[in-house]
Amino acid sequence: MRERVPYDLIAEPWSRERNSLLFHERPYLDRFLELTTPGGHILDLGCGSGEPIARYLLDRGYRVTGVDSSPEMLRLARANCPAAELVPGDMVSVELPGAYHGIVAWDSIFHIPKAQHAKIFQAMYRWLEPSAPLLLSVGGSEDEFIAPMFGIDFFYSGHSPDVNLALLREAGFGIVLSEVDDPSSRGHVAVLCRRAAEGVPWR
Repeated sequence: MRERVPYDLIAEPWSRERNSLLFHERPYLDRFLELTTPGGHILDLGCGSGEPIARYLLDRGYRVTGVDSSPEMLRLARANCPAAELVPGDMVSVELPGAYHGIVAWDSIFHIPKAQHAKIFQAMYRWLEPSAPLLLSVGGSEDEFIAPMFGIDFFYSGHSPDVNLALLREAGFGIVLSEVDDPSSRGHVAVLCRRAAEGVPWR
């Protein structure tokens, strides 16, 4: 029998609370969409229940592929976002065709051990069209720790902000924006960047 991942165990209460909160990342998504192709194909890594991010993108005419390791979250996403293509898997090992016009990875990468973050950034670079944007949130400290959510323990891992930006630049991204958007959450950092244009590295 398949071992359930932590988000399987909290999918329903997580989704209810997520939808009751202010959509605080919306300004970052709007800035992200200014940099991408209207009506393009967006990859949502760690899409969860599909709300609010995937739903927001679909409502604005974008094609969305969502990836999540939680079957329960994907079940909710199928109901919330029936027009989205939904792929089971985690961002470390999932195989994707690439050629996306943008990638969003909000509140997902910090559940992956930081030793693998550089590899993930490199994969994101390969999956993106030249000059396409990447919007992600990362932890604001070098800590690795366990913290409960709805009574279930979750693993968190991150680099310092300077190291995160260095790894993104090494992968081939130019930084558009990097700022702490939630000081109460160990320095939760929003980062917007862009893949280099074909044959034109960022300086």
